[in-house]
Amino acid sequence: MLNIPLEELEGRSSLDFVHPDDLQSTLKALEKLDRQEKVLNFVNRYRCSDGSYRHIEWRSSTKDSLVFATARDITVRLQVEQQLKSLIATKDKFFSIMAHDLRSPFNAILGLTDLLLDELDTLNKDDIRAVLSSIQHEGQQTFALLENLLEWSRSQQGYLKIAPETLSAKSVATGAIEQLKGAATIKHLLINCTIAEEVQVYADTHMLITILRNLISNAIKFTPSGGTITILATENSKETVFMVSDTGIGMTEKHIEQLFDIGEKVVTKGTNNEKGTGLGLVLCKDFVEKHGGRIHVKNKPGLGSTFMFTLPVKSVS
Repeated sequence: MLNIPLEELEGRSSLDFVHPDDLQSTLKALEKLDRQEKVLNFVNRYRCSDGSYRHIEWRSSTKDSLVFATARDITVRLQVEQQLKSLIATKDKFFSIMAHDLRSPFNAILGLTDLLLDELDTLNKDDIRAVLSSIQHEGQQTFALLENLLEWSRSQQGYLKIAPETLSAKSVATGAIEQLKGAATIKHLLINCTIAEEVQVYADTHMLITILRNLISNAIKFTPSGGTITILATENSKETVFMVSDTGIGMTEKHIEQLFDIGEKVVTKGTNNEKGTGLGLVLCKDFVEKHGGRIHVKNKPGLGSTFMFTLPVKSVS
């Protein structure tokens, strides 16, 4: 199973090949065998000749001071189980968004239009403008969610192909900021783009704008009125590093652990009671990893968050 030559096994214990994190549980299992317990089933990981680890399922019993054991490699089975869990979580997330997160804003829009139709003759221009502003805001939020949903769905089905090219990092960031100017203005937020003109990035234009748009939108959501959002990018010989920082409310450690997990339902309202699905950050992670990069967050509760992602220099095949 482990592809280890017999000569390498001479004079060595099988424990030498057990994953360090599984050593204590393996020793406890052996103690049970020493006590002549009737049946023992457990799983641990063994190191292969190439340095990788395989999950081995042991089924053993004792009789007349002898140990009878079978070992089965269940690595592939566990991988398939994990894939199935991911697919189920993806399906559940999709139906959750369709059933609730898309339905709710449409209900709000329909309610506001009903109000306009019923009270049109009694409303003044300021009242009408306020209602229309609410409808516009709900429509923009719903459209952004629908865009993310469609992008994510296409990505999961493998229909979304990456087409990287050399781009101006500042130009792409400016394009993402333009799409969110209205939302930032409503909350009186200042968005600073401090990216130098010469900074370049090798990426798919559409995917990069989607990543930045979602991160900036997330910063707007969790930054109180009068706050600041800063977008920065630097490059070196290996990668381009983007940072989206805010002066918002920050997050708990538990929240951070769940941010990029499609299976977790993280519901946190923004400083103006804005709603979200968490799908945007899942999409960011997906797109960043498609480029061969990585994404993470630095956080100071009450002082803001900084989302950082990297895109390798011309490493996308």
